[in-house]
Amino acid sequence: MNYFNKNNKYVTQYSNAQQNNFSDYGQGGYTYDRYSCLPTNPYCCVGPTGAPGAPGAPGAPGAPGITTQLRGIQAQLTGATTIGDGENIIFTQVLNNQSADITYNGLTGEFTITAVGNYYVTWWIAVDGAGAGTSITFAINTNGGGGVSASTPIFTNQFSGSALITIGSVPSTVTLVNVTGALVGIATETPVQANIIIANVAF
Repeated sequence: MNYFNKNNKYVTQYSNAQQNNFSDYGQGGYTYDRYSCLPTNPYCCVGPTGAPGAPGAPGAPGAPGITTQLRGIQAQLTGATTIGDGENIIFTQVLNNQSADITYNGLTGEFTITAVGNYYVTWWIAVDGAGAGTSITFAINTNGGGGVSASTPIFTNQFSGSALITIGSVPSTVTLVNVTGALVGIATETPVQANIIIANVAF
């Protein structure tokens, strides 16, 4: 190891074996300590810090991000007066359909889904009575069963519901059904009597 005396003059070079034989060595007015060879030690042969190196080349571009899009269908009901017990709501108008995976049958009230995934359904109905019933209940059914229902004890009002459904096999049908157990009246004073949206996030 090269090192310098107190006058900053080159003295000698020791092998590693020789350096390990002592920690402090005094000879001819110089001292060496193998544990203090730091940049702040004026008797150590460590030079000043060099200038920073040039910046490295830019890395390769990352992979493209995932693109998502909200898709779905919206339909409304007009001109109805009643919905029988166990009957589907027959929506009369499709306002918007931004999904190639959802179609609507205006004769049966069935929405047919042709892609597996999770779908969010939200709906509302303007109701006006239910005979002798004590509440009004409608349900989102998948393939004719397994309904997700919503109820109201108020017979003349606009009430709403929602459901998160998982379509595991296709094609599957989705309907909004009266499961009150009685005929339900539909408010005729409002120009729009019911609304439904079925949506999912497509990748």
